[in-house]
Amino acid sequence: MPREEPYLAVADVLRERIFSGEWEIGERLPSRARLAVEYEVGRNVMQRGSSQLRV
Repeated sequence: MPREEPYLAVADVLRERIFSGEWEIGERLPSRARLAVEYEVGRNVMQRGSSQLRV
């Protein structure tokens, strides 16, 4: 079974946090740099993952 791309996993986690009410829809998220550190991914992965939320 192929592994999910890291940026898609990041997008899923961010989406879950929004839908759970941790962050309000329309609220500014923490910086991508901060989230990259939190999730132990590169900034490029965080950039791609967070851009998936706009789709």
